[in-house]
Amino acid sequence: MAPPALGEKDIVAVTDIRSIINLRDFAENFLDLSEDFLTSRHVLPFLDDRIAIDVMALSGSGPVTRLPADTFLFVLEGHVSLNGIGTGVNEGVMITAGMAFDWKASAGTKLIRIQVQGPESAVPVIVGIDTDVPLSPSSPPPVALLTGPTPDCESSVVWRSADGQFYGGIWASTPYYRRPVPYVHYEFMHLCEGNVTFVSEEGERQTFNAGDAFLIGRGAVWAWDSECHVKKMFVIFRPA
Repeated sequence: MAPPALGEKDIVAVTDIRSIINLRDFAENFLDLSEDFLTSRHVLPFLDDRIAIDVMALSGSGPVTRLPADTFLFVLEGHVSLNGIGTGVNEGVMITAGMAFDWKASAGTKLIRIQVQGPESAVPVIVGIDTDVPLSPSSPPPVALLTGPTPDCESSVVWRSADGQFYGGIWASTPYYRRPVPYVHYEFMHLCEGNVTFVSEEGERQTFNAGDAFLIGRGAVWAWDSECHVKKMFVIFRPA
């Protein structure tokens, strides 16, 4: 099943997925508040119907009897509670397809929502992404792609979809420079600590700092340049 079709309030231009999209900028001008959890959205459209990304502006409360797809929520402003599990600014939560829940949002709450269709988990759950979760050593970038010392990397995957293609968690690394590589996945990032500059093959530079939230599309080609310790929340959709 494909994500919902674009509605009349949705953006009509198709986004260039080779860009890095600053999600706070994308959400800045969306002010409509709604009491409908499933339809309150401002869509970031792609030429890929396997993933839906939008901004939600919520206020009030209500029930969701069944969530239609695996969903990640990131709070830009305000506070939202799902079955009593509170999520505040710069926090994220995963909800599996088939989950039923009651939600409550403070006035002016604004969220980024990422939905991916896939097989339902045996037991629907709501899982918060704890930025202080213990991290374990993880593989650094291949040496052939690095200029300079190999970094020390750590990570923790806190949630993974039933088919393994949609997952999220926390990752951290010491400074490094990685040559431009094509992204074979969609990746949401929220920088918890540090800063990073992405450099395109044409030399374009985009810098993000702690507190920023952004999306890199599948097929984009960027280098990674960080001169300090970086810690990020990540959510990845890697289609088979």
